[in-house]
Amino acid sequence: MARAYRRFAGTVITGVEGGLRMQVIKAKTYIGYRCEIISSDRTGAEIRTEAEILDVIYIPLYGSCLITDCGEIMLDKVRLIRPLEVAAA
Repeated sequence: MARAYRRFAGTVITGVEGGLRMQVIKAKTYIGYRCEIISSDRTGAEIRTEAEILDVIYIPLYGSCLITDCGEIMLDKVRLIRPLEVAAA
C-alpha cells in the first residue's frame, strides 16, 4: 500500500485545491510554456502572473521554486498553472 501511495504522490496533477500542493514533477511539465500562474502571497491574497517558465529548482532552506522570466515564485505558494501557449524555441 505504501508503495502505491508513493507512486501516486509523485503524479499529483493539481494545485492546492483539495489541500494538495503543486508537485515538482507536474510543474516541470510546464517548462518552456508561457503560462498564467496563480499564487498567493503571505497574507493569502491571490496573485496572477503571466510568465514563461524557464526551470523548476530546489533552493536549500526555501524549498522548490519556479524560475520564470519575471522572477522566482515559491512552488508551495502556487495554486494553479494554466498554459497559454508554447514558448518559441
